[in-house]
Amino acid sequence: MNDKRKEINFISKTKVLIKLESNLFIKLSFDGGKFELVENLNGIESFVEYQLSLKLLNRILKGPKYAHWNNAEIGSHIKYRRVPNTFERGLYYSMCYFHS
Repeated sequence: MNDKRKEINFISKTKVLIKLESNLFIKLSFDGGKFELVENLNGIESFVEYQLSLKLLNRILKGPKYAHWNNAEIGSHIKYRRVPNTFERGLYYSMCYFHS
């Protein structure tokens, strides 16, 4: 994912938060930072929260042979929450490459 972000020259302060449990998230940065696990959203001003089943997340992370972010989105299997409500195309394009 980070290689694709660099390829399209996309940098953003917006974080992607993938919800794992009630208060546990994977936090992805789009400014060259590494991913990390966080327990709350305190101090994160700009983010997109992804909510999807853990089974689907597991399949997506295995790679496009098993499942893909685009297909999950088109099938309405992902719930999004944007704060602030600003669409950044590069963020979603880069996310398509977040898998192993």
